[in-house]
Amino acid sequence: MVRKLDIEQMDRIRGNPDSSNPDLLELRDLIIQLLPIGIKGMSYESLVSSNMLEGAAEQAIKDVLRLQVELECDDQFLPTVLKFAVRHLLYDVRYQEWKSKTKVEGIPAVPIAWRVKLAANPALNYVHTIFREELNENQRIAIQSMVMFRVPKEDVMIYLGMERCDYFEMIHNARLRIKQRLQIDAAREK
Repeated sequence: MVRKLDIEQMDRIRGNPDSSNPDLLELRDLIIQLLPIGIKGMSYESLVSSNMLEGAAEQAIKDVLRLQVELECDDQFLPTVLKFAVRHLLYDVRYQEWKSKTKVEGIPAVPIAWRVKLAANPALNYVHTIFREELNENQRIAIQSMVMFRVPKEDVMIYLGMERCDYFEMIHNARLRIKQRLQIDAAREK
């Protein structure tokens, strides 16, 4: 049975956020117990291991304490920690799934079957031409990795050696260039 944290436990966690704190360990166990409910019915459910549950719970607690989320004994604290834990767990599962599908480190290559479909479809070929003409290599790698292979953006950032803000600025600029090119081509067609 799942229970709420009482005020005394919350005060002890707030006062001693050390990992050996028994109240913090109890919170961790509670999160591990509730995490499977948070992902029930998702396609990733079968890929979750107990180590992933433990890692997600620990990371969520660290994030909540690091961000100094208000530790109050109300109905918002535990759901907040669980949201962090579910996000970490889903990231870990997607990352492991991606790692198992790719044989080499880095960004996966486009399969030959996809290239055949690209050549056969004029709309896809047009988009590919715009990507090739308008975007630089890093922009193409980033968009291709996220859209075609669902690579987590954090991995693409590491692969490209970019900081978070630079990465998002690069993606934003790529979207603007694609939009601008589409508008120019549409104006020519009229």
